[in-house]
Amino acid sequence: EETRKLSGALQKVLEFEKALIGERKARAEETRKLSGALQKVIELEKTLIGERKARTEEIRKLSDALQISHSQIAALDNVIKVDIKRTRQKQMSLSDDLTQLTDELTRSEEQLDRVKNNYWNIRDSFSFKLGNYLVNAITKPGKNTLMLPLNVYRNLKSRLSRSKSS
Repeated sequence: EETRKLSGALQKVLEFEKALIGERKARAEETRKLSGALQKVIELEKTLIGERKARTEEIRKLSDALQISHSQIAALDNVIKVDIKRTRQKQMSLSDDLTQLTDELTRSEEQLDRVKNNYWNIRDSFSFKLGNYLVNAITKPGKNTLMLPLNVYRNLKSRLSRSKSS
């Protein structure tokens, strides 16, 4: 009877051991699956870390490029301001030069008008005409020599008639 009891207890121990072995195998399988899942998680984490590093590097490069662009924009802005200032100064200088040239042109035109009037007054004078008749009579003798007294008379007559009317 005791052997039977021991045999029954041994039977229960064996069954329990089988159950434990089955459970151990199931847990080992589950551990293996979890280990595979953990491996995948670790790989994904490594991939994410690599992507994060790549994005961080890209962000750093873009930030550097942005800083360079900002400094170039600031430099161009300064150049534009200087160019605008120079252009305004040049415009003022050219405007002053234009004003001076316009004034000089006006004075020159007035002087030219006076010279023209003086020229025509000289051309209309008795002594110029008389000198011109004498030069023509000497340089081209003939008709000019014969017409000299008549031309002098006409010139004198027109000169006297102008002086009487004024």
